[in-house]
Amino acid sequence: MYGKGLPEDIKPRVAAMMAEYDSRHHAFADGANVSAGLADKHGLTEFLASRGTIAGSTEYCIDRLTELAERGVNKTVLALFMEDKEGWSACGHC
Repeated sequence: MYGKGLPEDIKPRVAAMMAEYDSRHHAFADGANVSAGLADKHGLTEFLASRGTIAGSTEYCIDRLTELAERGVNKTVLALFMEDKEGWSACGHC
């Protein structure tokens, strides 16, 4: 975990979570994902979400992206998790 910028009090919980993590099940959203509850189990959900997720109202997302841009972030990755992908791409906003 060296070089990850983790606060000292978080490191033991991240280490414990990673010891249980099984990458073979990473992308499964159903019951086959044995790693799905690990962030909750180790009390890391809020910490990880605040650092790796931007989700919410349009205004919140714009504010958060603006904050990151002001900190020097100039690249992001957009992952769309939705059932109606065809509807999204037909909406004219992409």
